[in-house]
Amino acid sequence: MSALVTGGGGSIGRAVALRLAADGHQVAVLDVNKAAAATTVAEIAAAGGDGLAIECDLAEEGQIAAAFDRAKSELDRVEVLGNNAAVFPSGPFVEVTAQDLDN
Repeated sequence: MSALVTGGGGSIGRAVALRLAADGHQVAVLDVNKAAAATTVAEIAAAGGDGLAIECDLAEEGQIAAAFDRAKSELDRVEVLGNNAAVFPSGPFVEVTAQDLDN
């Protein structure tokens, strides 16, 4: 069984990916920062797991489809999604606009 974790190169995403791998999942680690995704996959491999680093900017719809297609072709059936990627606009929450989240 496989899992796909967005934002898998960051602290929370990395922890989610590592736990899923420890539980026996192959893990596709998606992150806008390919080096960070690769670091997570290296940690998965060092612990005896199987992972795949995929550079993906979730603000780009085409990249999302390509990343998922790659995960499906290189790993077992993807059954788990760790939807962890985030946007961090600065300022008070009540002042954040939809445009801030789209950028």
